[in-house]
Parts: sequence; structure tokens; C-alpha cells
Amino acid sequence: MRDGVEVFEAFPEVNEMIFRTDNGHSLEANSLRLNLKDFATVDLIKNYTDLCRHEIVISSKTLCDFLSQAESRQETQERHMGSTNRIRPGVQKRRRPVTPDSDTQSEEETKRVRYDDSEYYPSSSPIRLNG
Repeated sequence: MRDGVEVFEAFPEVNEMIFRTDNGHSLEANSLRLNLKDFATVDLIKNYTDLCRHEIVISSKTLCDFLSQAESRQETQERHMGSTNRIRPGVQKRRRPVTPDSDTQSEEETKRVRYDDSEYYPSSSPIRLNG
């Protein structure tokens, strides 16, 4: 308790443990071990005393795979961020002109009707979305 307030603190047993070599290969001797009691409340530990015997073990190979995937995604994201089209400060974009309604026949439709193309059927008018 500090100043009348209950404070929970966690203390690491090991600060750092190397699980892969400099060239990315896993060190099989080292794995991540998490005890289930470390994730439980005091009441839960009282009710389930066998929690102390159960662990979650993640092999160094699995950790290496996770880290390699994360590094690959980060590299891809950094490449993508660098390739986006950015506008110089102070430059403004013009708004696109409004597309006119297509109530009038297109030039192609007019030509085909004029030449009495029997295989031609006028296109249906496009659906306009508001917004």
C-alpha cells in the first residue's frame, strides 16, 4: 500500500534472454515460459491451487518466427509509406469538375442510330450516387 492505495507491482525474474543469433537462427536452449498464476487474481489462485504447476511455453523457434514476420511487415509498411504520393507543403489540389448528367445520348449512340445499326441497343442510363 502506498498513500492508502493498494498498488500492484511486477518484478521480472530475467530482464533479457537472447533467443536468436545475430543471423536470425533460434537458440533452442532458450524458450519463453509464462506461469499461469502470474495472470490470475489472488482469489483465483486460492480457488485453483494447481495453477502454479501450469505454464505456457513458447519455443525460441516460434518466437523467432513471430519476430521475423513482424520485421517483414514493418519493412513492407515502411517501403509503402515511402512510396505514397505526397504533396509539397502549400500546394493545393483542384476539385474535379462535376460530371454532367448523361441524359443526352453519347456521340457513339447518335452515330449508330443515324446509320440504323439494327444490332445496336442503347445503353441504359447509369445510376448516379448522391454524395
